[in-house]
Amino acid sequence: MPSDAGQVPATNKASWAAKARLLSLSDLDARTRAARDALRLRAGILNDLGGDQHTSVAQCELAQRAAVLGAMIEDAEAKWLRGEPVDLVSLCTLVNAQRRVLADLGLERTARDVSSIRDLVRRNRGEVIDG
Repeated sequence: MPSDAGQVPATNKASWAAKARLLSLSDLDARTRAARDALRLRAGILNDLGGDQHTSVAQCELAQRAAVLGAMIEDAEAKWLRGEPVDLVSLCTLVNAQRRVLADLGLERTARDVSSIRDLVRRNRGEVIDG
């Protein structure tokens, strides 16, 4: 090995795992307005797609991306409306990114199959509906 090669310090697995901890929206306690908005928007998008049980993992991932972009857009718009400086190029980039994600998801609502009011109430409670 060349003499000028850097040495990588030895680390134990516990310290590496602590540094590599990844966060997700579910890790947030929703005390911030942005977190609440992102979670609300994600739930709305998934509802438009027919609900959690009718969406693929990929659709859930795209819904989350669109929701976080939506929270970022809303923050920038609020700043602009208050008269604060906003990077309009960045804002337009966020809006276009969200539009593309939403287009990939499909912009139309998906109707749920509801055979009776009783089934709808049971689905909303999370009960399993047979046949």
